[in-house]
Amino acid sequence: MPQRNIVQDLLGQVGNQRLGDGLSSQLRQLETELDADSYMANPISGDLVSVVVSVSFNPVQEVQYGSLPESIVDSR
Repeated sequence: MPQRNIVQDLLGQVGNQRLGDGLSSQLRQLETELDADSYMANPISGDLVSVVVSVSFNPVQEVQYGSLPESIVDSR
């Protein structure tokens, strides 16, 4: 499943007709710049950065976007 994109969310909830053609087309031009997957992937894809990304499949009561869970590793 791709990452959420604010432009897709906005166009999906409000719709092109309510925003008008001009604003809709301007938002679509910004869509790639507001793509969080690309925003994260581009900087870490180079040779200068080492990154470890993990995914937790533990059930949660509430989904939170833009925040990381508490670390399970002692960083001392």
